[in-house]
Amino acid sequence: MKIPPIARASRNDASRQRRGMTLLELVAGTVCAGLLLAGMGSALFVALRASDPDSIPSNLLRACTSVDELAAELRSATAFGERSSTALAFTVADRDDDAQPETIRYEWSGGAGDPLTRAYNGGSPVSVAADVHAFELDYEIESKDGKDYVCGVNITLQSGPNSASLVFASAQVLNGPEVTTP
Repeated sequence: MKIPPIARASRNDASRQRRGMTLLELVAGTVCAGLLLAGMGSALFVALRASDPDSIPSNLLRACTSVDELAAELRSATAFGERSSTALAFTVADRDDDAQPETIRYEWSGGAGDPLTRAYNGGSPVSVAADVHAFELDYEIESKDGKDYVCGVNITLQSGPNSASLVFASAQVLNGPEVTTP
């Protein structure tokens, strides 16, 4: 069967039109690829910066975690055995089913770069925040019936040398324990 010349020409024109992409499609594809690469590059940069142990976000996260843990334990304190600007010892209700209250002690030596440590029931101190450059405890004391009660503790912690990683928190002591002197 013989194909008329007009039909042959239109079939060839249709196949030629679909062989490549237009300039507009190429530009749009290049722009989309560039945006994707820029987004992935910035996400990688942020991830690498956050994983650097000396970066401000890492130090700030460690400081916030440590202060939050200390504040949570202070809320359930039943008595204080030691109170200073850089150390604190207190008891909480029984946590390990031995019918004895637990003793928790936080301490910072005062030297820039030294860790904030936590000791549980007189055990070995464990570092809860490394590279501490500032740590201060300020106590809110209330007097009732001739006795002093701790009703709150203000906590300041700076992890790392940059002051941008300075964290402030206030922990209200829910049980209102009596202050005991060592």
